[in-house]
This record gives sequence, C-alpha cells and structure tokens, in this order.
Amino acid sequence: MFAKIARLSACALLVLALPAQAGSARVFAQRVTANAKEIVSYPVGNPSAIAVVGPQADTLTGLDFDEAAAVLWAIDFTTQQIGTVDQSTAAFTPSALLQGPCCFTSFTIDPVSGIFYGARGDNEDIYSIDPLSGQSTLQQAAAAPGWTINALTIDCDGRGIASAVDSQGSERLYQWHVNGNVTLVGDTGYTHATSLDFDNADGRLYGWFGTTDASTHVTIDPANAQTSQPSVLAGRYRMAVRSACAFDRIFTDGFDPLA
Repeated sequence: MFAKIARLSACALLVLALPAQAGSARVFAQRVTANAKEIVSYPVGNPSAIAVVGPQADTLTGLDFDEAAAVLWAIDFTTQQIGTVDQSTAAFTPSALLQGPCCFTSFTIDPVSGIFYGARGDNEDIYSIDPLSGQSTLQQAAAAPGWTINALTIDCDGRGIASAVDSQGSERLYQWHVNGNVTLVGDTGYTHATSLDFDNADGRLYGWFGTTDASTHVTIDPANAQTSQPSVLAGRYRMAVRSACAFDRIFTDGFDPLA
C-alpha cells in the first residue's frame, strides 16, 4: 500500500511539473565568459532574453532536470562531483563524488525512467550514474567507434542524441536508444557542442555550439541534424530545459501505479 501511495505521489509531481503549454518552459544554463561564470535563465527558444540567477564559480559540464522537471542536477567538472543547482541562488550542492576513471564531461537524465547517463569525453561509450553514491556503470555506445562524446540528451520516447567528434575535429550527431543501435543523424554545420536538450513539452531539440568567445544557439531537427533559428551570444553555455513529459509517457516503460 505504501509503495502504491509513493508511486501515485510521484505521478502527481509529474503532472504538477508540466508547463502550461508547449514553448512556455524555462531554460537554466551556466554561462562562462572571459570574466565570469554564472547561472542564467531564459524562455525556451529565446536565449536573447537572459536573466542572471547568480554566480557559480566552478565549471559545470552538464545540467539536466529530473523526470518531474523539479530538481536541477549538474556535474561539477572541477571537483568531479554530482549534485543539484539551486534555481533561485545558483548554489551547487554536491550529493556524491563520481567514482571510476576521470572525467565525466556530459550527462543527461532519462525524462521517463529518471536514469542518469553520462559520458567521459574520451570515447563513444555512456555510463549510468547513481547520483547518491557516484557509482557509474558502463552501458553502451552512443556514437560510432573512435568518436568522443561532448554532449548528450534523451527524449520522452527514449531516443537519445549525442554530439561527438573524431580525431580530425569533425563533429556529428548520433542517435542512440537504450540497449539499441547507434545511427548517424548528420552534421549540424557547427562545432564545439557544449549542450543538447529536448523541450519535453513539444519535442523540440535545442543545442549550444561554441567557446567562451561566442556561442550559437540553434533549434535542431533530430531526424537529419538540420538547424534553424540561430542566435549568437557571448560566452559558452551548458543548459537544461525545465519541462516534463506528458503524463501518459510514464506508462510506456511498463510502470503501473496501481500494481
């Protein structure tokens, strides 16, 4: 009985977390410039309307929201810790030191199962991460052999997208599924991907590409890697879109709240 109540409570959180309509979500990102590191926020798809949340001195190599779109998680590259970011103050609170070889450079959270996935930036593999213990477990490839992953995301249908580079500096998007095959999506025409994320309310994919000098924010077609609506801003960005999957998505993995 208590397990059923807990599961129903989790469902309620997912419903409450849903944005009022598609395109109404907010994005939280770390912006790194030559002079500052800070957490910023802006309406999804409109990075020109940035508001500063607060300073964050360490380098966050990945940000994503949990499946309820309530808690903002991040990996601190400086300390190799995983933890949460306060959406009001920008404060980072570690929950665990990451275990295993250094260093995790990107991560994403499955918006249905809530499983954390990360990449170490030195090969094509991804790992599941326990955010409370820091333990990581090798799962599978998310890019072609010999390519190294620099950004990850996953949508409400379990479709993962990874940006990866080869030894020559070429950059491509790959599609991956949990326990599934890796397929090439294509070339966005941009390099130095720092962040990818889906807006779970409408399925749109957004990306940041660039360095501390300047970065380009684009909308990406996950079927062919074609981009649109480019915006160029100063700094380097790693983002997370605050939006949850539709309520019925939580049943797609066999979860029954009354079982």
